[in-house]
Amino acid sequence: FLIFKIFRVTKLYMIDDYRYLNIFIPICNKLNIYTIGYMHGRFSSELKYQRPLSKYTFDKYYIWSRYFKKKLLEINSNYRNKKIIIYNKFKNLIVNKKKNKKKNIIFLEEAHVPISFFFKFSEKILAEGKYEVMFKFRPNNKINVKILNFCIKNKIKTFHKVSFEKLLTKRNISAIVATNSTALLNASYFDIFPICIVSKYSLNYFIKEKIVFPLKIEKNLPYQLKKIFSNKKKLKNIKKKIW
Repeated sequence: FLIFKIFRVTKLYMIDDYRYLNIFIPICNKLNIYTIGYMHGRFSSELKYQRPLSKYTFDKYYIWSRYFKKKLLEINSNYRNKKIIIYNKFKNLIVNKKKNKKKNIIFLEEAHVPISFFFKFSEKILAEGKYEVMFKFRPNNKINVKILNFCIKNKIKTFHKVSFEKLLTKRNISAIVATNSTALLNASYFDIFPICIVSKYSLNYFIKEKIVFPLKIEKNLPYQLKKIFSNKKKLKNIKKKIW
């Protein structure tokens, strides 16, 4: 509070980090500081840690698309009286698509999601010989040695600090596999299949609104993947709906 007052701050720019909204927004409101927020991840009422989004509001908020604006209003109707600006964060990102003999599938590490999903998925898919499996560690976490050793043993490429965006420009990715990651929603923009493992860790609306391709890890994975990759029409519809 004192720092803001001493330096006579008139505007605050920040990403919509749920951990800090309840700290900075009340201070700014009390000192009449104009707040400007930038969307950095998907919205969901199912995620308890996102509750600050339903309580605090920015004066101006930059949102990725009209779809996400709708999701925001479902969480916090007070934004109807605020200035919301739609901006495309991927507008200047160029992704080169090349034809590969095998389809590249990248599996994402997520917080609180069992690593057994990755092991089961990889073991069943690698046996097919039709797909190249890659693994993306969470950039702010230490590398899980058990996963790393499994990847080395099975010649699976891994990535850690590289961002999602840079990964797209360097690798010709056909599909992303995860349970609730924002990357599942970003994928369709680049014509990448967003494959969501159906479990208690999934976000219900991802599947209910048909904005991902559901995958049942215990079922016939090769058959499910074949069916998913043949449905380009659905991928096109998902992209149209979100972006």
